[in-house]
Amino acid sequence: KSKKKPASTRRASRKTGRELQEEIVDFVKHKLKKSIIEDVKDYKNLNCMSSEGDLRSSVTYHIRNFLDKKKNDSRLHTAFWLYPSKIAIKRLAKLSGGKGGNKHEVDVAVSQLSFEQGKAPSRVIGIELKEGVKRADDYVPDDVKKLSILVEDGILKYGFFIYLYKNGPKEADKEATMVQEISE
Repeated sequence: KSKKKPASTRRASRKTGRELQEEIVDFVKHKLKKSIIEDVKDYKNLNCMSSEGDLRSSVTYHIRNFLDKKKNDSRLHTAFWLYPSKIAIKRLAKLSGGKGGNKHEVDVAVSQLSFEQGKAPSRVIGIELKEGVKRADDYVPDDVKKLSILVEDGILKYGFFIYLYKNGPKEADKEATMVQEISE
């Protein structure tokens, strides 16, 4: 009969929240990008990846597998509503032409559960997704600005924008611009 360590000891032996955040960020910046490109190639052969929903499925599949391997207390969310400060709400309203109210959706988010009493889950990463037939820069900046505002407001620790487009520049150019980090 094996004896398990008490839960408090198991938690203490886990990586710190900051170390885990950095691992998740590294995964999104490097490995997720490669996984999505492979999925696009597979879908291209099947002629199936045709919507932002397909892109979301690919992204969440790979992040979920990564988090499951880490056996940590991170949670993956899709269509996640965030409630920023009043100042951030005003800035976000300017972006959306007065729409949005006091809550704003992020396509994919990863939060870290806290075991300290009275502490809410932290927002580690927010990811905005876009898919299009061809590259169009006109609506991309709004999503990047939205993520920047949410990071500045402290709602998100990191923000990423993933834009999948078809019939665009050469493959190397796609890979170079596919994932953009919104800095702290």
